[in-house]
Amino acid sequence: MAHGKKTARTLLILFLLADALLVALVFQRYTKVSAVPKEVENLPALNPIHQDAGQAKFLTAAHMTFLPIAFSGSEGHVQIQNNSSLNIDGENRKILYITGEIANYTAQAISHVSINAVLYPSNGTNAVATIHGSPLAAVIAPGQTACFQLAMEMPGKYERYELSIPGFQSGGEPAPTLELADVTAGFDKAKKAYILSGRALSPDDSAPSGLRVIATLYDRDGNVVGCGQSEALFSPESLSVGGAFSLSFPSRAARTAREYKLDLTAE
Repeated sequence: MAHGKKTARTLLILFLLADALLVALVFQRYTKVSAVPKEVENLPALNPIHQDAGQAKFLTAAHMTFLPIAFSGSEGHVQIQNNSSLNIDGENRKILYITGEIANYTAQAISHVSINAVLYPSNGTNAVATIHGSPLAAVIAPGQTACFQLAMEMPGKYERYELSIPGFQSGGEPAPTLELADVTAGFDKAKKAYILSGRALSPDDSAPSGLRVIATLYDRDGNVVGCGQSEALFSPESLSVGGAFSLSFPSRAARTAREYKLDLTAE
């Protein structure tokens, strides 16, 4: 009887030892699996975006500008279009040129058109300068356009501009219609300028007083990149030859100019 009890006790001890060994093996295996590092997932690097909620968005002058419209009653409106800017280095200073067109969509001629360009810094709404000007044509007929050019020394903090039409008057007598002849246009390497020249012919062999030829240069996108004028000089001795004119534009405008338009205006 005593021998049976001893045998049973021995078997119980062996069972407990085996069970403890099994638990130890399971624990050791678990710890080894947990110790293996997980493979790092490759995620794309994301850059933070800094943008204030409700912040106004402005397009710089190097891309596009705000084009406000001045309405004139119900018959149409007068609009600024096709404008662009150009910086040209002068002697110890940089000059900003803003060019564009005034389009008359009213039913009658307009005159005394005024144009304002307000210059702003990149991160503010307080203007750093204002330029005032007018189109070169004294009178703009219905359905016609007239170019303008505003210029001033470049402000230090300038980044963008906004254009507006403070006012204009209805009425006015457009310039006489004359034929233009022998018009040549091209880049003069010697003068490093874009030259437009020709003759204005008078149908009645008279010498119109104060007649000027206005040239508008356009780039491939139709934006105005040059606007200038020249007096048509009529010689009393040879009125049949017509009044000669010649316009010169800086090479910066010449590099982008693809088309031109010639108009007449009179003082």
